[in-house]
Amino acid sequence: MAVFQLGVIVLLRPKLTSWLHRRRVWKTVIAANAVIMTVFLWHMTALLAALTLFETAGIPIYPVPTAAWWVQRPLWLLVPGILLAALVAVFARAETRHR
Repeated sequence: MAVFQLGVIVLLRPKLTSWLHRRRVWKTVIAANAVIMTVFLWHMTALLAALTLFETAGIPIYPVPTAAWWVQRPLWLLVPGILLAALVAVFARAETRHR
């Protein structure tokens, strides 16, 4: 998988390089990198909190990729994403304080 991903990156490098030369795109990359450690440290906490919310709300968790599992995927992206955004908003100050 790593070799495949590296191959894709090598193939896309010219396109990505020209895309990253755009000022707005590059500013977005810089802003994301400013809080990347906070995202890394708190992403599993957000996922576990979402799991707890689903269980508390009585939403079944499907372990096998069936049609119901696929229907539920947007929830598994949206809810932890919102929780992670809240955690980043709270804790990113510690990461960006010295700037």
